Amino acid sequence: MNPALEYYYVTNYSNCEFRYNFFDSHQSIVYSSYAIQLVSIPFQMLAFYVIIFQTPVAMKISKTPLLINHTFCAILDVVLCTLCPLYLFLPMTAVSCIGLLSWFGLPTLLQLSIICLAEICAALSYINLFESRASSLLANRFRISSNKSKILYYCAVMLPAVFLTPLLKFFPEDQDVAKLEALKIYPCPTQEFFTTSVFIALIDQVAIRYAIIPLALAVSSVLGHFLFHMVCLVYYIYVVPSKFVSKETQGKQKTFLISILFQTSIPFAVVIIPLAIVFAFNSFGYYSQKAMNLAFCCALLHGLCESVGVIVVHKPYRDVIGLKIGRLLFKRSEISIHVQPSLTRASGNLTNF
Repeated sequence: MNPALEYYYVTNYSNCEFRYNFFDSHQSIVYSSYAIQLVSIPFQMLAFYVIIFQTPVAMKISKTPLLINHTFCAILDVVLCTLCPLYLFLPMTAVSCIGLLSWFGLPTLLQLSIICLAEICAALSYINLFESRASSLLANRFRISSNKSKILYYCAVMLPAVFLTPLLKFFPEDQDVAKLEALKIYPCPTQEFFTTSVFIALIDQVAIRYAIIPLALAVSSVLGHFLFHMVCLVYYIYVVPSKFVSKETQGKQKTFLISILFQTSIPFAVVIIPLAIVFAFNSFGYYSQKAMNLAFCCALLHGLCESVGVIVVHKPYRDVIGLKIGRLLFKRSEISIHVQPSLTRASGNLTNF
């Protein structure tokens, strides 16, 4: 620890009054993230299985987008739960990476870059899930037909994120000085601020205000395109359905649209609602590290909810899993039926003897 930080820890920090428990510590995130990852893996593998091997002909158009979306969601899950789980100090715009890559000594800035890349790919895969379905509707005047047009389109979607790159110049080079400045903003952080490798992203208030604009534009771009394709699907399937499509096909289109809406809304709700609440309270001057840790752990459930959504929401996948579970239970009942008579005959022979 830097001598100035050590002096602050011994003198000023000892005067801080707060109740520090397990839920405030980085261990609550580490244990929760590993537990969530272990629980998620079987569901993720099952979702891969049903998408690859059990997708019916009626869903053939959506097989590749579903697989791409699930793949990038699984990658994001591994990154956030195992490789780079984060311990956030929101009032200070500071972060500590506490995962496997930190144990191997990978720089924090590189880990944050990996997280951003995984999040961008996952966000684009959600847009692709709706865009590919909307582009399959011949009546859709906004459909994207060629691969070249799709590449240009997705580059345009993420164009606002390019304006975040100048923020790299605002990252403090001397992190020890930045930590002392951060302590002026939030004098009593948890002990992890002094005991873990903390990275201060922004201290300058002007830079923080500048960061909000391109970040808001990037998020708005992703959500805007996502909602645009969703509206196109609703409009061309429900409002003005094609006269050249049979009633049966229209029914399948409506069913699939409802399915992917449920599939995507559950993970989004799990991530956005808890984090939005914590950020809102922080903007009004109230911050709890316990609440921040809980919100981040809720966000880690994204991969599990997405996998369960794929399996449960889509009827063909749900029927396959239900059929396999039914067969497994039936085999067990057959075994118990065969064993019971043999035990009865054996007990009868012993009685006769």
